[in-house]
Amino acid sequence: MRATETLFLSAVISSCSVTASFLPTSTFVVPQQSECAAIRVQPGDGCWAVANKCSPSITVEQLKEYNPKQSLCETLVAGDALCCTPGQLPDMRPKPRPDGTCYSYSVKAGDGCWDIANKAGLKVGDLDSLNKETWGWTGCSGLKPKDRICVSVGAPPLPEPIANAQCGPQKPGTTWNRHNDKSLASLNPCPLNACCTIWGQCGVTAEHCTPQGRDKCISNCGMGIVNNKQEPAKFRTVGYFNGDNIKRKCLTMNASDIDTSKYTHIHYAFGEIDPIDFNVNKTANQEQFRKFANLTNTKRIISFGGWTGSNGPDSDIIRNAISEKSRIQFAIRVAQFVLAWKLDGVDFDWEYAEATTADTANYLQFLELVRSILTPEHSVSIAVMSGYNTMKQYPMLEIARVVDYITYMAYDLHGQWGVGNKWAQSGCPSGNCLRSHLNLTETFHGLSMITKSGVPASKILVGVTSYGRSFNMAQAGCDGPMCTFTGTKDMSEAKPGNCTASRGVLAEAEIMDIARNQSRVTRHFVDAHSDILVYDKTQWVAYFGHYTKEERVANYKLLNFGGIADWSVDQQVRRPPPARVQSPATYHVKLEGAW
Repeated sequence: MRATETLFLSAVISSCSVTASFLPTSTFVVPQQSECAAIRVQPGDGCWAVANKCSPSITVEQLKEYNPKQSLCETLVAGDALCCTPGQLPDMRPKPRPDGTCYSYSVKAGDGCWDIANKAGLKVGDLDSLNKETWGWTGCSGLKPKDRICVSVGAPPLPEPIANAQCGPQKPGTTWNRHNDKSLASLNPCPLNACCTIWGQCGVTAEHCTPQGRDKCISNCGMGIVNNKQEPAKFRTVGYFNGDNIKRKCLTMNASDIDTSKYTHIHYAFGEIDPIDFNVNKTANQEQFRKFANLTNTKRIISFGGWTGSNGPDSDIIRNAISEKSRIQFAIRVAQFVLAWKLDGVDFDWEYAEATTADTANYLQFLELVRSILTPEHSVSIAVMSGYNTMKQYPMLEIARVVDYITYMAYDLHGQWGVGNKWAQSGCPSGNCLRSHLNLTETFHGLSMITKSGVPASKILVGVTSYGRSFNMAQAGCDGPMCTFTGTKDMSEAKPGNCTASRGVLAEAEIMDIARNQSRVTRHFVDAHSDILVYDKTQWVAYFGHYTKEERVANYKLLNFGGIADWSVDQQVRRPPPARVQSPATYHVKLEGAW
C-alpha cells in the first residue's frame, strides 16, 4: 500500500471499525448499522481482484450488485471506495482531530490534488473549500512538497517550519493556541514591528513590506510613517557641537560662537568616561566645555558616546559602565556631572551595532536609573543609528517611555564601508554604487520603521548633517546611482578636505569652498532629495544644500516629528581660528558633587 493511502486510512479508524488484518493490504472497513462493508480499490486492481479482497470474498456479480454504477469494472480508479455487502457506503473521509484542528497531510514530491483528494475520499474541489484558511494554500497549481494541508474540516494546522525563519508561523519551535492567538500570520512578530514575509524573513524594504508578489508580506505590512497624529509641544532644533573641532588645522569654532537663536538645544560631543571607575570628566578642550556650559538662551546637553566612543579602542567603556555591576555608580556620576555644571540634560549616543540582548536590557535599566535620579526639568535622550539590523536589538518602545526624545540618525545610509556587501545597496550587489547617504526614500523607510516600533513621531528628532559623504568615481562622467566608486571597504580614495583631512567626508564649509570655485566644478545636481557635487572630474559628494535642508526640515514638521538634530554646527562656515588655550588639569565629579 502507498504511504498516502495508509495515512488516510489511519484517519478513519476512530470513526469506522477496521479489520486490522486487512488494513495493510485490502483497506477493508467493517460496516456500522445500515452501512456496507467497504474497501478501497488498490492500484492495478480490477473487479475480480477487488471482489476477492472483500472479507469474505464475493463474486464480481455481487460487487456490481452492491455498487450499482454503470460500467463499474471499466471505470475503476485506484482509491475508489466500493461496498462488499449491501448497504450505504460509509463516510471514509478523514475526521478532525480532538482539539478541533483538521486532519492534515504533508504534501510529498509528485503529489497532485487529484491523487490526494481521491485517497481521502474527497473531490478536488473539496480541497479548496477545506483549505481557505490554510497557511500557504494558493490552490492546486501552487502545491509544493512539505505544504501541510487539510483533508478534513477543522482549524488549519501549523505549517512545516522553515529552518532560517525569523518570524511568522514557520519559525522553528512555534506553537499555536488557536483559541488565544489571533492568527497564524501574527505569530512571532519581527522586532520593532518590522515587516514579515511569507518566508519568515524580517525587514523594512519594499521586498519585505509589500503584500503581493513572491516574498509577500504577512504581518506589520506597509512602509508608511505611522504614530504621528499628535504634534509635538515644541519642535526641537538640536545642534551638535564637536568639542574636538579645535584640533583641526582650520575650520575651527569656539563654543561661545554658536548662534543659539537657531537652536533650542546644543549637544556637546562628547563627554568622557573613565574606563576604570566610570567617573565622568572632560580631560580635553576644557576651555571649550566651559564656554559651552556658559551658553544662554538654549538647552545645554552633555552627550556621551559617538562612533569612536562606541566602536573605537575604548568601545567597551559604555558597555561595561551600564552593566549590572556598574550602572548604579555610573548613573549617579552622570547625574552629578549634569548637576555640578548646571546643565539642562544628558544624551547617550551609543552606536553599538553588535549589542546583545543583555546589553540592551542593561541600557534600558541604566536609562531608567538616570531618569529617576535627575529632576523632571532635566532631559534624558538617546541617539540611534539608522538601519533595521542596528536597531532591532533595542527595546525602542520601552526606551521611548523613559527618555524625553530620541535622535534618529537619518544619514550615513551609504558609505565606503558598503564595498563588497551585497545587502548594502538595493540593486547594487557590489555595494560600491554612487548613492547618497541622505537618500530621502531610504530615510522615510527608516522613519516608518521607528514609528512602527511604537515610538511616537513627536519624540523623534530626525538627524540632518552639515557634512557630505564623498567618493572617487570609477569613471569620469559616470555619476548616476548605478555608477561605481573606487577603493576598498576600509580605504576611501576620495580627496580629503583641507581642514577635516579625512577621506570620504567633507565639511559643509569645505564643500561650499569647492562649489564657489567654478574651475573645479564638473556638475551640480539634486538626486534623491540630496545635493550632489561632482568636481575635479572624478570627485563625487552628497550633502544638504541650504534649501534642501530647509525642505527636509519643513517635511519633518508636517509629519509631526519632534524636531531635527544637526551634526555638527562647527562644520558649517569658516571663522577666524580661536585662540588656543592651555587646558587646565583634569576635572572629576566626586560622589559628593564637589570638584
